[in-house]
Parts: sequence; C-alpha cells; structure tokens
Amino acid sequence: MKLFTKNKYIYSVKFFIVSLMSFFLVVIIWLFSFDPIMHYLLNTEEAYMEDVIGMYESDAIDTLRAKGFNVDVSYLDYQEKFTPYTVFDMFPKPFTKIKKNRIVELSVFKDKSTISVPNYIGLDLREVQRRVKKDKLKIGPKNIIPGFNSDFAEGEVYHQSPNVGENVLEGDSLTISVSTGSTKGLFVVPDEIIGFSVDHAILELRLKNFPIGKIDTVFNEKYLEDTVWEIYYNAEDDQKVEIYEGDIFTVPLRVNLVINKDEE
Repeated sequence: MKLFTKNKYIYSVKFFIVSLMSFFLVVIIWLFSFDPIMHYLLNTEEAYMEDVIGMYESDAIDTLRAKGFNVDVSYLDYQEKFTPYTVFDMFPKPFTKIKKNRIVELSVFKDKSTISVPNYIGLDLREVQRRVKKDKLKIGPKNIIPGFNSDFAEGEVYHQSPNVGENVLEGDSLTISVSTGSTKGLFVVPDEIIGFSVDHAILELRLKNFPIGKIDTVFNEKYLEDTVWEIYYNAEDDQKVEIYEGDIFTVPLRVNLVINKDEE
C-alpha cells in the first residue's frame, strides 16, 4: 500500500513538471511568434527611415509598411495653414537607420470639426472676442456691427449670425451686432486710436457712433504699417481740424484717419 502511494506521488510530480515545462514552451513560442516586442528585439534587419512628412496619412502608412515598419498615428487639432490628414511630424526622424518592425509614430492634422454655435447674446464685446477663439470660430473688426438697441447696455451683443445652435465648421466667421448704448447727447472719442491698427481704430470709433470718412496715408518710421498716425475732421470751410482721444462732441462728426504706410 505504501509503495503504491509513493509511485502515485512520483507520477504526480512528474506530471506537474511536464505540464509546467509544456506551459513555458507554449509561452516562449507565442512570444517569438506573435509578440511584437520580442519580434523587434530579435530582428536585426535594418532600414533607413523614409521621409513621409507632408504626405497624406494613408500614403505615409503604406510607404512605411512597405519598408517593414509598424505605424502608430496621433492626431493634432485642425490648423488653417496645414492640409488636413497630412503628416506634420514623425519619430524616429527621417533618414535615420533603425530596425525593421519598429513602431513609427506619426502626427497628423485632423480636418475641421463641426461646431454648434454658442449663445453670445447679452455678453460684452470683449468677452465674446475672448470666447470666440476658444470656441474655434473667427470674428474680425468687419464682423462687428455697432447699432443702437435700447434693450441692451453699451458694448453688449444683441444679435448674432449664425444663430445659436446652428452647426458650422471650425474656423467659420461669426457676425455680431453690438449696442452703442445711449449717447445722452455727448459723443466721446475713444482711447486706443493713435498707434493702433486701422481696423481696431475704425471699430472703436464706430462703437462710439462716429461715422468714418476718408483714410489718408503718410510715412513715419516710428509707426508700424497700417497703424493710425492721426485723426481729424473737416470744418465747414474744409479746413482740417485734428481730433484727440478723449475729445467730446455734441454731434457725431465724420472722422478721417491718417494711417502709416511704408515707403515703396
């Protein structure tokens, strides 16, 4: 009886050892056959990295795979100056000599995304200008329309286009109407005119209900191109009368601007 028990124990130990060895053998075979890391470590064949920067994603992947490389793609936000789905960067860098089957990392620009237009009604103009960039839309001085609206305070947006909730593409323009508020019979020339861009100056003047007249040019090496050098109005005898920031008028005079232009 003891001999039988001993033989059974020896048989069990042998069976366990054989099973364990078989298991490790299977794991080793799997690692060598299917695991890309082991395959990469054991592979000694090398090749020069192709330069696929600027290529379309699909063409770049096909090119690299044909050379024996694996590819991993990460996506960058859309940028206007780059063509969507083209390769912006890669690692390892082009023309380096590396092992085949290595993973090549590509950075690719996405296309424009669809955006549901937020509600900007009732917000201050400066707040809208700050939010629009974050919302991936555009707004320029020519898209800001001053107008009187008794229901909204000075500087508040009372109309927008596209409307709230409309679907547009990333980078599309937003047009807004901004209340000029009650003038109370006084028209104050705003700050941020002299030395600022012509578009900015025109917007500031229009928001204070000043119509825009002529735009003259002058060259002054101390000013940047397309910045305002002077503003003035024409008196009844057509005499030029200079206007200063902070000046107060009882009527909204037509303001002429003199902007700096580089010599040709």
